[in-house]
Amino acid sequence: MNLLKPRLRLISGEILEYIVIYTVALILIAFLLIPFIIMIVQSILKDPLILRGSLTVTIENYLNILSSDLFRRALINSFIVSISTLIITTMLGLLIAFLIVRTDLPLSSIIHKLIYLPIFLGPLLLSFGWAEIASSKGSIGSALKSLGIGINVLSIEGIIFVTSIWLMPYSYTFMAAGLRSISQELELSARISGSNMMRAFIAITIPLLYPFILSSSYLVFVLSFEQFTIPMVLGYSEGIFTLITYILLLRDLSVPPPYGAIAALGVIVTSIITIFIVINNMILKRAYRLITITGRGQIMKPINLGIFRWPLATLVLIYIVISSVAPIGALIYRSLRDPGGAFSLINYYDLFFGGMDIARRAIINSVVLSISAAALTLLLSILIVYSRLWGVRIFRYLDWLFWIPIAMPGLILGIGFLWGFLLLKLWFLYPTLLGLLIAYTVRFFPTGNRMASSIITQISPELDHQASICGATLFTRLRKIIMPIGKLGYMGVFSILVATYINEISTSLYLVGPGSEVSSVIMLQLWLHGFMDLLFALASFQALMVFLIIYIILGVLRIEPSISVGVRV
Repeated sequence: MNLLKPRLRLISGEILEYIVIYTVALILIAFLLIPFIIMIVQSILKDPLILRGSLTVTIENYLNILSSDLFRRALINSFIVSISTLIITTMLGLLIAFLIVRTDLPLSSIIHKLIYLPIFLGPLLLSFGWAEIASSKGSIGSALKSLGIGINVLSIEGIIFVTSIWLMPYSYTFMAAGLRSISQELELSARISGSNMMRAFIAITIPLLYPFILSSSYLVFVLSFEQFTIPMVLGYSEGIFTLITYILLLRDLSVPPPYGAIAALGVIVTSIITIFIVINNMILKRAYRLITITGRGQIMKPINLGIFRWPLATLVLIYIVISSVAPIGALIYRSLRDPGGAFSLINYYDLFFGGMDIARRAIINSVVLSISAAALTLLLSILIVYSRLWGVRIFRYLDWLFWIPIAMPGLILGIGFLWGFLLLKLWFLYPTLLGLLIAYTVRFFPTGNRMASSIITQISPELDHQASICGATLFTRLRKIIMPIGKLGYMGVFSILVATYINEISTSLYLVGPGSEVSSVIMLQLWLHGFMDLLFALASFQALMVFLIIYIILGVLRIEPSISVGVRV
């Protein structure tokens, strides 16, 4: 009887663990489906769900949206921005990746890390920086205009420019990964047969990069199509709308807001992105036929650039200055100027010691929320990825649900959560940090899941299987094997997620309230109301926090950026 007690304790422990796992899975499924289902239902109802109106089914909401001239203009602008950004980032990413991976470009290791700065800075800080440099709203832009240098980013061209700067690192990452995986022997054989370098690259390497180009195109198109921050900052006040900012216009045009029309527009945008994702996946399955497999290791012999080494390196460094250093420098410069134009710390004094209690509270909320959301997302991702690898069936069928936060833009997801919390009378979730924590976790869970999966799959299953044979339960193996072995990678994922959540704004916009403000939303409000001095002080402080996180990732943890660094804002 005594020999059975350890076995019974083991079985009871496993049962308890599986109860916890399935409970977590069901809660996650519920929060994944709530905004999606409510958005669809509201789009076909005449009266608002949250006002307990009649359940009259209608397609009038869709007809009103589709017949609107503003909708058609916003749709065209969205495609113009997305397609233009896709072309620019693909060409620029391929060029810089080729120079870094295939040539003897000087300072390539440093340039490789600096390329990723725009991702960590986020579109909000980039937009504010370039609005200060190249628009009449900025002091630098006004000074340049007085000198006859007329640059205006408050236009659709400016939106494309800043969006391309933000998304270029994604294209670069995919192109660099593709170039490293393709054997140079194929190009060398073509050159021996009489082809020149350019013809060999176009005829052989470019077709083999097809899967990487498709993956990059999918990511860039989706992120630019659902982008809220850059069109909001650079285009909304100028009457330039995309489908996402058109939602705000619908809210501003009438009181109460047209809930049905907003929901219908949300469903239309989600459907467009979903169709693109499905088509991309279908094409990508066939594209992988082009991947080459060799039995020997590859020797990557860099191409000698000769006298063009330093000129080309200088051009790439100039791009880095334009993409990252210039906007951040503009933020800091403006934050150090008082209303009279003199250099001063008065803006920082007003921010931290003046009457801006809401800004100080927003900074604290952003830090607490970012750390909490990053920790929760990482733990859930590790649990789900590991459980799926060990055959927990419910997680095998969860993958198809992960497309919901990918296809639903953050603004639409936030509206869906708002309506869900109000409809289900979950008053403790709105407007509170707990509600924001749930929305943040759902929004970026696919990102955390992908990054955690890339780490766990690199851990050999031998130790895990041996521990299982010795009687270790799933949670015990996680705690004593999976977590300790991959702790450095997990710390990197955690840092990346913290940087992501600090910059998040679209999901937060409709979920914040008194006491739950976050810094990104406060910055947007300061921008809209014209409080530029406090805005740039707060933006500079947030940039400082982001740079601290970047230093931890690249300097302390020494983690190389990769395709897994997927950030959506």
